[in-house]
Amino acid sequence: TFTDAAVAVGTHSYQVDAYDSPFNHSNTSAAVTAVIANSPPPRGHLLSPFPSRDYISARGYSVVGNPYHFELIRPGATFVSDTISVRANDPTGLIEVNHPGGTCWLGITPDVVPGDIVRIVDRNGIADQTYVANVYAGRPIATGPNSFVVHGTALTVTGAVMPIGQVGHLMVLDQLSGLLDRNNGRTIRAGSAGIDGVLAYDAPGSPNWTATYTGLSSTDMLRIMGGTDPAGKVYVPAESQGEWAGRVPIAASEIQFMEMGPLVVGGPAGPACTTPLQIPVPAATLLPGLLTFPATTTVSGALSAELRNVGGAPMVVRNVYISGMNPTDYTITAGAGPRTMAAGARLTISVAFAPKALGLRQAFLSVDCNAANTQDLSIPLSGVGIGAQAPPAAGTPVASFSAGTQLNVAAGGAIANSLMPVRVNWAPAVSPLVTSYQLQMSVNSAPWVDTPNQPGAATSIVLGLPMGIAAAPKTYQFRVRAMNITVPGPWTIASRVGFTMVDNQNTSISYSGTWALAADLGAYGGSTRSSSAAKTATTLIGKNRFLIPGSIAWVATMGPDRGLVSVSVDKGAPVTVDLYSPTVQKAMVPFAVNVGAGAAHTITINVLG
Repeated sequence: TFTDAAVAVGTHSYQVDAYDSPFNHSNTSAAVTAVIANSPPPRGHLLSPFPSRDYISARGYSVVGNPYHFELIRPGATFVSDTISVRANDPTGLIEVNHPGGTCWLGITPDVVPGDIVRIVDRNGIADQTYVANVYAGRPIATGPNSFVVHGTALTVTGAVMPIGQVGHLMVLDQLSGLLDRNNGRTIRAGSAGIDGVLAYDAPGSPNWTATYTGLSSTDMLRIMGGTDPAGKVYVPAESQGEWAGRVPIAASEIQFMEMGPLVVGGPAGPACTTPLQIPVPAATLLPGLLTFPATTTVSGALSAELRNVGGAPMVVRNVYISGMNPTDYTITAGAGPRTMAAGARLTISVAFAPKALGLRQAFLSVDCNAANTQDLSIPLSGVGIGAQAPPAAGTPVASFSAGTQLNVAAGGAIANSLMPVRVNWAPAVSPLVTSYQLQMSVNSAPWVDTPNQPGAATSIVLGLPMGIAAAPKTYQFRVRAMNITVPGPWTIASRVGFTMVDNQNTSISYSGTWALAADLGAYGGSTRSSSAAKTATTLIGKNRFLIPGSIAWVATMGPDRGLVSVSVDKGAPVTVDLYSPTVQKAMVPFAVNVGAGAAHTITINVLG
């Protein structure tokens, strides 16, 4: 045994031979090397592992040491990068491996994990060294409308609890989320001395810590947690980062970030780096991508997700939990707790929803594990809390005709039952309590009945309504109310509307030019008029006043032998209408217009050709 004491930093080579008293020497052994590294790196140098992305960054290095290479060492394996040089015009002295602009690993891209030794070595064999600390941070969990916590762990490479002064936590916003109201930046930080939040161990001797943040705006909470605001804007969750400040934090020569976020992915940093990832490693899927619960007043039935180890090595599950904006509204009913999952194993995780407030309630089902390339395993959870109270009133129903619809004509003696498409719409009742709407009608002042089709959660519906005949017209009155499941809101009642049929032979219509009258059993009234001569016209003369608000619809035949017309209401600007259709379509509504009450209206149709 030989001890070479007080050896300078660098890479040293040793060979051994044996000799006897006459100094007869044996053959010299093969050379072995020993690296004496700067551990931690000296001030001015910064060596930073990013284990979630499997890359290493180094700053403060000089062109004098060019070229450099990186090494990652663990028991039984050493991974080496290709060489890389500091650019002469780069004052930061930045070089990296497995990151855009950097070099790549040779042979295999290692899955960087706690306990790994990381080195950067210059051309002369001088090495700086750090290690990958076991510092982990989970996803944020709201504790109130303006506060949240993040739980994590911090252990040294020897397994001891890390000194609290070396541990920190950061939340880093997605670039599309804007800037924080808190500090007009994208980052908030927690440490033992405060800053934006306070980080402390949960108990003496425990490696588990909690970072607590308070006093945030409601928008900042969404920017950090992720979710949808009342206007429908979707926020991507911020990255949660566990920070190790190094063995000598004031030196700032070794800093590590363990990142947790939807855009954090490890493995080869393509397209430049394509060296395959080491195998076997654990890998995970968590499906489906979303769990949407039905609206409820109490507790929903459980929905399930499946966690699967799709890798080739055992996967350690540290925690299964609910994170995000409304974590107390959701409960894991099966699949919670730490465990080790063999390669190929599956775990069913069930979640129940019990809203603590009205409206949209959102959170995430989150899994923390050691799977490679899957640092953020989280499924959005969405549900709506509803109460037993009545919702507010909806807007007044409005009935109108729509162009492009078709009259369903009943021939012969049943012509009164011809169905006219009528659109009924109303303004929504503005409340998270609303689950659906109930629409009723009264025909010719008869008792109220539900319309044949109900709108559900929509605020409009098209109904086919019997028209009646001129001698026995039909009138309709509509009312609507919002529903909170079975609890109704107040009715909103519209004025009564009615059909007035003006057929082509009605004396209210005048014609100029030549118009041919033809029998047509498929037409309302059994006949139609047509003209192929330009500049001919027909006019509905405004003899009868509209006593109630309504719509005017022109019913015509469309087909391959039909052309263009212009339609003018009350001598207003004409609108061009195309009656062409590849096939004959009878009783179409090519033109419709809404008109007001208390006025006599005229409609003029001119043949254009």
